[in-house]
Amino acid sequence: MTNRERFIRTLKCEKIGGQVPTFELVFFLTMEAFGRVHMSQRAFWQWDQMSRTEQTLHIRDIADLYIQIARRYGHSAIFVDAFGGNLPAFQRLLEEIRTQSGDEYFLLAHGDPTWAIPDGDHMTEFSVKMFEAPEELNDESQRRLDQALETAYQLDRAGHLLDGFGLCSDYCFNVNPFFPRRTLRQCWTATGRWGIIRSSTPTATSCLFSKRSRTAARTPSILWTPRAG
Repeated sequence: MTNRERFIRTLKCEKIGGQVPTFELVFFLTMEAFGRVHMSQRAFWQWDQMSRTEQTLHIRDIADLYIQIARRYGHSAIFVDAFGGNLPAFQRLLEEIRTQSGDEYFLLAHGDPTWAIPDGDHMTEFSVKMFEAPEELNDESQRRLDQALETAYQLDRAGHLLDGFGLCSDYCFNVNPFFPRRTLRQCWTATGRWGIIRSSTPTATSCLFSKRSRTAARTPSILWTPRAG
């Protein structure tokens, strides 16, 4: 049984025996562990000026690093977060990971259209807008949802590259939620549920995680729609 198969069976609440499948949202200590710069600390703002050969070398190196992390630490899934916003490069990276590792690992990516707790620079402005201009937030939520669904559709058209999306927005502090329960129910829950339903295509597996708090709730809630066939 591959790590991917173990991961899927666990999501379906089937018994697998042995170690519980694990993965990291992000493993930053790549320089210490492998002597290699982490993907998020590499700058690709001149990506389109690179030759195809140069791009391929970067993609192969990043794919290999993701796989090395998973192998060394016994992960069953790989959370791929490189090339944010560059869908063609991201798709090539997924293809390269599949080329190097086959179907050994369950591949995840960010795909959360819901609002997270705003940072300190925007918290006041966001809080005021929730009460004075909620329609603006709702409109923006719809745009974010449409974009997330379009990304899922494009990746699905490319074939079986990605196994699922992770919903990683933080909604709570360690002691209490930031958003009122009614607000969560009206905006966040509806957006998340609609994204889950619509991104579950007949040829793709939809596995979405919602992390309520960074430390108080490390175990994510899971919504699972099996891939046909």
